[in-house]
Amino acid sequence: SLELLLKTAKDRGYRVETYSERDLQSKLTQMIGLYYSKPVSTDLLDCLSLEEYLNWYESLPEKVRKDIESYWGRPERDPYLKKGCFTIPVLKSGNFLLLPLAPRGMDYLRSKEIYHSTKIPPSHYYLAFYLYLQKNSHAILHFGTHGTQEWTPGKERGLDLWDYPYLTLGTKPVIYPYIVDNVGEALNARRRGRALIISYQTPAFAPSGTYGELEELHQLLHKEAQSEGRLKETIRREIAQKAMRANIARDLGYKNTTQILKDFESFSEKLHNHIHEIATQNVPLGLHTFGKTKDAELLALTILQMLGREWIKMWEKEPYEEFMAQPVDKIKSSKAFAKVLQCMEGSPDAYCETVIDLYRRLDAGVELVSLFSALEGRYIPASFGGDPIKNPDSLPTGRNLYGFDPQRVPTPQAWKTAVEITDQWLIDYHQRHGRYPQKVAFTLWSVETMRHLGVVEAQVLYLLGVRPRWDDGGRVVGLEIIPKKELGRPRIDVVVSATG
Repeated sequence: SLELLLKTAKDRGYRVETYSERDLQSKLTQMIGLYYSKPVSTDLLDCLSLEEYLNWYESLPEKVRKDIESYWGRPERDPYLKKGCFTIPVLKSGNFLLLPLAPRGMDYLRSKEIYHSTKIPPSHYYLAFYLYLQKNSHAILHFGTHGTQEWTPGKERGLDLWDYPYLTLGTKPVIYPYIVDNVGEALNARRRGRALIISYQTPAFAPSGTYGELEELHQLLHKEAQSEGRLKETIRREIAQKAMRANIARDLGYKNTTQILKDFESFSEKLHNHIHEIATQNVPLGLHTFGKTKDAELLALTILQMLGREWIKMWEKEPYEEFMAQPVDKIKSSKAFAKVLQCMEGSPDAYCETVIDLYRRLDAGVELVSLFSALEGRYIPASFGGDPIKNPDSLPTGRNLYGFDPQRVPTPQAWKTAVEITDQWLIDYHQRHGRYPQKVAFTLWSVETMRHLGVVEAQVLYLLGVRPRWDDGGRVVGLEIIPKKELGRPRIDVVVSATG
């Protein structure tokens, strides 16, 4: 991806030296060696003087400096400070500077433990690294999903200049290529890391029976972090139950849901890191190169999974689950796969329309176009993210991700919460008045809907005695009437007022 980025930059008129993939790997590996106490060539090192750092550091509010020094001590004691200089590993390539991200703590090995810490301040070296970027760049291009700057301590929303995510950046814009299916963490990079997101495609994967379970837990962790009140409690219980059923909680040393819920924040952080580790062990069918469209066979395999059950039912005799559980080579030799390839080659058959549309959406060339448009200060179109197989609307990539999709309101978790709190309220009302209410009024606030993902909307539906129907991608595709016997009470009228 970096090789193609630098080549494209040169073609667009940037002053830049290009490198082969092998050369880049060699130089970047050598630069990272600094953080493992290994020798690094002097042409791959630069310096931010202690004097420059102190001039900036002493201008910070006393409260900020006390917080940093309470954990890390004075700047003069930083282990990366040598002969009055913070050593910065950097490959200088004309208009581009390539740097491996500085460790969050004193070294890479222990930094992993505090990636998501909202209590430990960044070290002096980490701040010096970002100060070097502020002084030597017009924009910061964060290349690769999931950094650490957006996870440093500070407010969750509405950050100010002295919150660490903003303190590290100064006034520099951040352009952040991010994998399209990791919406929760992309939003964190956007909200706390002040990033403009450029989505990029997932690799092509072979069908996996375990992928969905881990993805479900991962998304629930981010929903829990963004939720409040009863919804937060509901999601926590659901996470605990799912983690126990999947035996993941036991792998982390938890025996039951009670133990998990008693110290949920600690469990959440362990689970989050554990899922990341498991996710990196998945074997992809190749890797996605930023801005480069995959070859036809990989695209066809992706499209086949997007088309889902109806397509398999049309061309194959065996059930969908059995078909998708086959080895990839067998899937590639199937009639269903051959028909996808035939459509991609321009077949005029009516059943090819959806295939052709998906094929066009999977053109990754717009990713690089958007990245350079961002560097030129141009507008980047926005889109909802998500797993392209479950949610083809996340394609094409190369767009600025947002996290709220009205088609998914209310979510299943919001519905469950709404049923619980509405039932409890109706019991209390009936005990006080000896009857059920005839009519209930609600006020809808847009920001609240984004926060709780449709709890109030779900209450409205539940009082009326109807419930949502969701597709496999989590979109609401309709409503169904709850039978009177199951509802166990009269249907209740509602009045809804929508406001800002």
